[in-house]
Amino acid sequence: MSRARDGNEILLNASFYRSLTDITDQFDIMAATSSVMTSNFKKFRRISITPRTFWENYTDSRKKIALVFGREGDGLKNEEISVCNTFIHIPSSGEYPVYNLSHAAGIILYESLMVEKVDSSTENPAKGEQVELMVNKIVNIMKRTNYPSYKIENTEVMLKRLITRSAITEHEFYKIMGIIKENKF
Repeated sequence: MSRARDGNEILLNASFYRSLTDITDQFDIMAATSSVMTSNFKKFRRISITPRTFWENYTDSRKKIALVFGREGDGLKNEEISVCNTFIHIPSSGEYPVYNLSHAAGIILYESLMVEKVDSSTENPAKGEQVELMVNKIVNIMKRTNYPSYKIENTEVMLKRLITRSAITEHEFYKIMGIIKENKF
């Protein structure tokens, strides 16, 4: 099999995992990608942002980002998209709405170069595991209150995306966690 220059070394050192859940603690932001999207807000797993918007919101050299691409045949499953905390859709023509993997990766990475964001923040952003902890604490509160149990799973996905998109700092994380800790439900 022919490969790009020095590509063999990258492939030989690649890590393989059975599930996305095996790596969620290694990244602050996990961005799912797909050619399928929706504008129906009840199907919010597939409410997307463009690659440019993604990089405008998330370009921060201190955050570890995983770009999650689906299979060329059938893309990502809803369960895999739910693990991710944001969703990217590359706009395309109606005649050919799907990109192959190399083109999709190229477009998304190109857009990262087009967005130059000056980081004026002196505070450290909250880490991925801190966001996950906050979401878990909020979900536990929902389970102990009268929040409808059938809504918890979708609300958890929405909270994860909302908190990630807000780019809270560690200081803000600790303040919010203090409020959660003080409220014994």
